[in-house]
Amino acid sequence: MSSFILFESVPQGYAKLATLISKEKDYAIFRKFSTLNARNLLYLQAELTDLESRLLEIDIKVDRANNGNVILSSWPRFAENEERRTVVENIKKTLEAYNTALLQYNQVLNLNAPTPMHMEGIRTWARYNNPISDLSKNYIEGREIQGDLRKKLLAQNKKPDLEAGFGDLASLNKPEQSWLARILRRSCLRWIFATDFIYLPDKKSSIIFYPGSSVDRIVTGIAMILSIIITVLAVITLHLQKRDTVRLSMIGMFTLFLATVMAVCGAKRAEVIVGTVGFMAVMVVFVAGAGNQ
Repeated sequence: MSSFILFESVPQGYAKLATLISKEKDYAIFRKFSTLNARNLLYLQAELTDLESRLLEIDIKVDRANNGNVILSSWPRFAENEERRTVVENIKKTLEAYNTALLQYNQVLNLNAPTPMHMEGIRTWARYNNPISDLSKNYIEGREIQGDLRKKLLAQNKKPDLEAGFGDLASLNKPEQSWLARILRRSCLRWIFATDFIYLPDKKSSIIFYPGSSVDRIVTGIAMILSIIITVLAVITLHLQKRDTVRLSMIGMFTLFLATVMAVCGAKRAEVIVGTVGFMAVMVVFVAGAGNQ
């Protein structure tokens, strides 16, 4: 016998926001604190630079001593001096912290940006429910340092787009980023594959929960079907057409169609290049073989 808890019965505040995030992984959106991460690295870098300079001064001082070569070539002898040992130990600790922060910041920078649709959903829900009352209450609105271009647009009273402020936000989920997938995610497929939904306080709007993998499979299916249709049409038309110049033009046209389908369905740049080059090569071989016959 399974048990369940109604979302409306979850206590307000952080508990309710955490429940919403746990229910839909696309809402796992958090701040990256890019500025603080960069500032932390700069501080550690400055501290290491200072330690590096102090170690070099020590090396030069020891090297000028009578038995400098012996001390510099032996760690036990070098570590006999408390000042030297302390500098090296501080370098080890600071360098470990710096390397860890550097690698972590690299991972943070490579996190996916949230999709506009899910940003809009969680922002709307948060505005209705006000789950956070402390200083982090506006974290979902995003923070991003803008240059003079943004300043100029605001001076012209132009409405900023929804993706403004995404720079400091990261989504822990990796949604399908293709143009076709974004269209399908906003279509009626949300209701067809819906597993649950939550009414907003106005009882008119709602947040729909559905498996994004279903949309991804549909995109893959559409890409496969369109690729097969393009290939079959290309073979038939090239077989019926006897003029070489027209055939070459048709190969270029069908290759362009295939590249467009691949790009719309989310293929990476390298995949588009390899796919189109391979398709064009096969079509050229087909035309050459048909000409020899």
